[in-house]
Amino acid sequence: MAVQLIIDAALSKFFEKTFDNLFSRFGDIFRGDKSKKKQISNLKGKLLAIDVVADDAEQKQFTNPRVRDWLLAAKDAVYDAEDLLEEIDHDAKEVWNPLTSFISFFENKFKTRMEQLIEDLEDLASQSRVLGLKKADDVGVSGWVSKLRSTYLPNESVIYGRDDDKKFVFEWLTSNTHNNLSILSIVGMPGVGKTTLAQHLFNDPRMDKNKFDVKVWVCVSDEFDVFKVSRAILEDVTGSRDDSRDTEMVHKRLKEKFTKKKFLLVLDDVWNENQSKWEEVQKPLVFGAQGSKILVTTRNKEVATIMQSEEHYLEQLEYKHSWRLFAKHAFRNDDTEPNPEYKDIDVKIVKKCKGLPLALKTMGSLLYNKSSVSEWETVFQSEIWKFSQERCDIVPALALSYIHLPSHLKVCFAYCALFPKDYEFRKEDLIHLWITENFLHSHQHSKTPEEACQQYFNDLKSRSLFQQSGEKKEVFVMHDLLNDLAKYVAGGIYFRCKIDQTKKIQEVTRHFSFELDCNRDFEGLGTLYKTQRLRTFMPTETKVIKVPNLKELKNLKVMMSSFKVGCSSELGIQRLGELNNLHESLSIDELEKIEKPRDASDANLKNNTHLMKLELKWNSKREENSIDSKKEEDVIDKLQPSKNLKELSIFSYGGTQFPDWLLEDSLWEMVSLALKECKSCQSLPPLGLWKYLKDLKIAGLDGIVSIDADFYGNNSSSFNSLENLEISDMKQLEKWECKAVRGAFPSLKRLSISNCPKLEGDLPEQLVPLNDLKISQCDQALTVTALKVRWPTMKRLKIDGDNLEASMVKIVWHFTSLEVLDINSHSKANSDESVSPWTFPLHFFPTLSTLNLRGFLNLQMISQVDRHNHLKHLTIEKCPKFESLPESMHTMLPSLMRLSIYDCQKLESFPHGGLPPNLNFVKLQNCCSTLIGSLKGALGANTLKSLWIGLVDAECFPVEGLLPLSLTSLHIYRFENLKNLDYEGLRQLSSLEKLSLRDCPNLERLPEKGLPESILQFSISGKCSLLKHRCQEGGEDWEKIAHIQNLDVGMTSGCQH
Repeated sequence: MAVQLIIDAALSKFFEKTFDNLFSRFGDIFRGDKSKKKQISNLKGKLLAIDVVADDAEQKQFTNPRVRDWLLAAKDAVYDAEDLLEEIDHDAKEVWNPLTSFISFFENKFKTRMEQLIEDLEDLASQSRVLGLKKADDVGVSGWVSKLRSTYLPNESVIYGRDDDKKFVFEWLTSNTHNNLSILSIVGMPGVGKTTLAQHLFNDPRMDKNKFDVKVWVCVSDEFDVFKVSRAILEDVTGSRDDSRDTEMVHKRLKEKFTKKKFLLVLDDVWNENQSKWEEVQKPLVFGAQGSKILVTTRNKEVATIMQSEEHYLEQLEYKHSWRLFAKHAFRNDDTEPNPEYKDIDVKIVKKCKGLPLALKTMGSLLYNKSSVSEWETVFQSEIWKFSQERCDIVPALALSYIHLPSHLKVCFAYCALFPKDYEFRKEDLIHLWITENFLHSHQHSKTPEEACQQYFNDLKSRSLFQQSGEKKEVFVMHDLLNDLAKYVAGGIYFRCKIDQTKKIQEVTRHFSFELDCNRDFEGLGTLYKTQRLRTFMPTETKVIKVPNLKELKNLKVMMSSFKVGCSSELGIQRLGELNNLHESLSIDELEKIEKPRDASDANLKNNTHLMKLELKWNSKREENSIDSKKEEDVIDKLQPSKNLKELSIFSYGGTQFPDWLLEDSLWEMVSLALKECKSCQSLPPLGLWKYLKDLKIAGLDGIVSIDADFYGNNSSSFNSLENLEISDMKQLEKWECKAVRGAFPSLKRLSISNCPKLEGDLPEQLVPLNDLKISQCDQALTVTALKVRWPTMKRLKIDGDNLEASMVKIVWHFTSLEVLDINSHSKANSDESVSPWTFPLHFFPTLSTLNLRGFLNLQMISQVDRHNHLKHLTIEKCPKFESLPESMHTMLPSLMRLSIYDCQKLESFPHGGLPPNLNFVKLQNCCSTLIGSLKGALGANTLKSLWIGLVDAECFPVEGLLPLSLTSLHIYRFENLKNLDYEGLRQLSSLEKLSLRDCPNLERLPEKGLPESILQFSISGKCSLLKHRCQEGGEDWEKIAHIQNLDVGMTSGCQH
């Protein structure tokens, strides 16, 4: 039971993994000493006594400060126990024999600490009884942690109850003004939705670059540092990191970017009440063009006063809007009415959220996982609702969301206390951090660590504890109030330090992160020497850091994703040597800045045994005459990683040979290797000896002329585990001695060779498991030779090269097990068309799901004898004589979903009987007008959803009755002579939701009666200047489209594709 009911995952994981393993081991260590075994057993009992009341403490910490103090002390004691037991275990391994020597060693080194720890735990157990803490069963906690339903990630595109606010702010943003710079502050209490409203307006398609030349979004939060804020604005404008060293330099660059430009700047979550700081930030902003706007979100009215801005107050949601938002997350339907069975509990819970969108979302997400009325009643009756928010500054609904998390999710959530407010993080990065910290729950053995932690992430997101950052699909952020909650429950154990912070790291701190500006010292790091128990050291924000000395911290795990080598000793590579506990992955950039090769030895990468992934990078943009090959060879020799490394990448290395350590047995456990842009290297290491290598990428090694027997290591089982091999951009490679060693590549599944124009000869013949082959832009003879090999397991084949038709006739037909076939023949005008196939026998490939044929000069038809149940995607392109799709394809190709036809003017109609019933996407470009005219008749009862039509010579389109009524998306592009859109032809498309026009230079206006009312998204791009002008706000056609929800009718040129 104790494993199930725990303080949080920090405790639970300790019991489940560390304690169980160590206690079992200590039974062997002290088998001859009953007193020591009894002492260890006593320790386990004391820890268990703390554990069984921990859930009750988790709840009461929000309402009772003394319980919170007890809980944090208990967590600290558990960490102390883990430190002690792991240290005993480590030392026992060092002096295992004879047994008596370790028992004596234990008496001298550990006895006093063990006794003190047991005494501390006994005190905590006594205090828990005084505080009235109860066992988990007595407080009903086991019923609280409900089984999670399947993860649900709601669509956040709709905001409730903000129509009037959105209209007001939009009109302010788009209003004409004679001022060069106008400022509006959205003021409201935390969690009321200020940032959400600003994001919706910032991303509104109507707020395109026709309104503003430049759009910038900067999260400010509680620290208003002039240099930092100014640089953040500049970096968002340029889209790249800025290396300016002072405010004056940043302001100079900002002035250049903003002068005579109309810009929109959003400053999110501003707390600054210092007017002089704001005046400094504002200096380069006043040079913008007339109509420039700054939109501010803030909790504090005083901020608006300091910025001399207009103000708009964002109130809490009215009940009806609160209910809809709550219902969307609790019932997955915002139209759901209150449930009579709940006896108004659901209504009362909504009212307790006090109109705060964040509280409503998190509470709704929590209750989605509670299926019974009694569980809802428990949430409603919680004492948490009664505590004073002013006392601990935590919103009650958020506290309840945390309390009801399963233990493994609690620790994953608390870990985020290491992130600063508004910190953007990638899902995969956070998952890797959790894996490094060993947060995997013991009941997840059936999943890989990555799979389990992905589920953890999705569970937290589905509970609205993480949210997507704007339109960045793979980037996430925590709301400020949730960041406050994470810090609260983490206490001093997780410590986040900011620039210029005077507060020192606490003795109880185990996990530490800091933001260190590349141009500033941070004296606070000196206090780390006093914190011997530190476990996590995580720098954020920058690649260039001045690393403190952390050698004495035995349990430390250093999380550093990248290190940029500087020129000074303080920023030199040798500083990495002070971090002997680097975990997970590290990228070292600009290695060319190492002045003395011996400094690379001081980095001590070889002893970083927990480092799994390493990237060594030199600057790829260096001039060739600036490269010192001998020095770079000396440097890389001294950057040997640990034998535990699993993935290695080397980029733009300038030496003529790879380091000797690539030849050593110690790295034969590597599973992934990438060698890219190392243009001077003249030979490859014997990588065939690496028994566990699964993934190998070799690219841009211009010095390699031949891949010979040395590459295999002269081993009969070369590349025994290799599954993926990619060779690309090898301009001088002429020969690959594939037959040098027999039996090589017994596990290879994917082979890709691209842009190797001089490579001739054979490919390995015995690649029995190979199922994916790509040959692109290589010598034609190589392509032909490769295709002569019989690979019965081949599933995917992609060939791209010159004049391939003849090769295909005799060879490709042998690959009858293919699922994907993609052939792109770059045929020349004077090539021999007589050797090109005139028919493609689809029936030769019964398992094919995707077929792409491009550049077949003589191809006339696709033949099909029997019903083909697997083909889903078909593309025919640049086949000038192609005139016939498979006969009766409506029945012969029942699974076809996507059909694309480009530059096939001979194809005049679709087959008799029409197109397949499951077809939902069609793209026709530069095709015969009669083919387009036969489209609707060919579809019949088809459910076609998306249609792309381009390069058609028509003045009016689409004529009435041409297009299928099922269309939801229509894209019209590159109609050079199009002058009018036919209203009747569009009006009948009652399901049409998206209409896109691109590169129609002669299209002058929209239909007089407008567009179908069903349209939700309308865009004009590319060369459509006449129509764009009329569709601007105030233009002749504006009223016809003003009602459409998503508009993109910008004046900027679009790009063709």
